[in-house]
Amino acid sequence: MFNLEIKTFISSLLSSNMYTIKSEKKLIVIDPFVSVELLDYIEGNLLTVDYIILTHEHYDHISGVNWLKDKFNTKVICNDKCAEAIINPALNFSKYFNILFELMPKGKGTNIPKEIVPYSCFSDITFKDNMTIDWVENKFLYSRIY
Repeated sequence: MFNLEIKTFISSLLSSNMYTIKSEKKLIVIDPFVSVELLDYIEGNLLTVDYIILTHEHYDHISGVNWLKDKFNTKVICNDKCAEAIINPALNFSKYFNILFELMPKGKGTNIPKEIVPYSCFSDITFKDNMTIDWVENKFLYSRIY
């Protein structure tokens, strides 16, 4: 088993968190958003992005999926319910994010985009209840929580 390094990135979009797990030169990204800081981290450390893992389908936790897939040709893993919802802007809530920003108190959140267009992405690997991910001599149990 290799040493793992876990890093947290915080989005100014609703203060959502994205996490990375690094082992040697390999990386897993959890709940991605578009981030120059993440890109610098990946490229600066010459990392390979092996997987994107989604904990759930909300837009602020999936908004970087297509960006990462385009840049690093990586695979997305999520449960079957999440996989059904991420392809639908109404179910992943991207369709409603503009309304949410209008309702936010002034001064709450920074760098809010002028407009969020309905967004969708897809999963490459899905599972029903549990899945064991074998990665760099480590095993992770990924369970559906809803």
